[in-house]
Amino acid sequence: MLNTLKQLKHQHFLKQKTKRRAARIEKFRASGVTIGDGTYVHPSSEILPGAQIGSGCWVNRDIFIDRAAQVGDRVYLGPRVTLCTASHEMGPSRQRAGENIEAPIVIGDGAWLGQNVSVIAGVTIGAGCMIAAGAVVVSDCEPNGLYAGVPARRIKDLGE
Repeated sequence: MLNTLKQLKHQHFLKQKTKRRAARIEKFRASGVTIGDGTYVHPSSEILPGAQIGSGCWVNRDIFIDRAAQVGDRVYLGPRVTLCTASHEMGPSRQRAGENIEAPIVIGDGAWLGQNVSVIAGVTIGAGCMIAAGAVVVSDCEPNGLYAGVPARRIKDLGE
């Protein structure tokens, strides 16, 4: 009897959790974010309108995704990943942060970005790449490579 009651409570909990997840995804979609089916987005993540996220992705906690970011299918983003598509031109000495500029970030299918990865505007990360925790990606990453460091460099070829 007790096990049955526990199972019913657990099933109810799972149904409520699923409803909250679906409502969160629909809220993002209503704001202008494109999110594919089967993608999980943690409640603490911030995704700006205009961003595109594929199907079957995992958007972990405390993530920031800017509006010109395009994330492929089955991409996993570790905690505190930042995809910032906006920057500034270099200004004069009285104010170095000059005029705003924006360049898209594209992340290919199946990529995995580890914890605290930062991706700078205008970068493309190829399909099947793994970006090691703490890396700062300032230039394009060719497909199927392991990239690490500040700035991120290819340190290993990964198989298909």
